[in-house]
Amino acid sequence: MQCEICGSEGGRLKTITMDGTEMKVCENCAKFGIEKESPPLAKPKKLEFEKFAGTDSSTDFDAMPSLKKDFGRIVRQAREKQKLTFEELGKKIFESPSVLKRIESEKMVPSDRLIGKLEKALEIKLTE
Repeated sequence: MQCEICGSEGGRLKTITMDGTEMKVCENCAKFGIEKESPPLAKPKKLEFEKFAGTDSSTDFDAMPSLKKDFGRIVRQAREKQKLTFEELGKKIFESPSVLKRIESEKMVPSDRLIGKLEKALEIKLTE
């Protein structure tokens, strides 16, 4: 950009007020007006978490269906009963074979979505 007073280009421009008008000027012409200070950087707002309507801290988690303790064995037996490899089952439910291996060895707890896909594909019940 160029200085609005002398027309010089390049360099860092400053914002000044001259006769009530705000102007972008070079450092040499800045002396003809009152330099406008840069506004301070805004402090980041504190994030506040809202409670969802209809929920409270006394939610009864015992009423929610829970995963059976031997879910890995149930998945493995059902997969083997259908004569499916990890790769075949993975393609059927759009999951990687490594995820299925981790579930069967109970090194990973499946998400609700994945529990639903396994129950449907293998015709089993993983929740109590």
